[in-house]
Amino acid sequence: MEIIEKLSNSHVSVRFEQGDTLPISGEDHDDQYNLPAFYIQNKRGAKKQWEILKSKFNKDTKFDDVCWILRDNGAKVHRWCTMD
Repeated sequence: MEIIEKLSNSHVSVRFEQGDTLPISGEDHDDQYNLPAFYIQNKRGAKKQWEILKSKFNKDTKFDDVCWILRDNGAKVHRWCTMD
């Protein structure tokens, strides 16, 4: 797994990876009790989804915003709480 690019602010961090793993994943920094995380389940279209996410990402982007941006652009987003 090779991290190609990373987006991060005080609310969320997101990675775009190349290799055998699922290409886009991230963690929430705001909810320290549940520690939400996500990954996209599709590889097809991931580069396009990443480019759209990069264009909309800013210092105020939150975890839910990232998930909705990806979903609105065709990604199958799987979310879970890492504390479970």
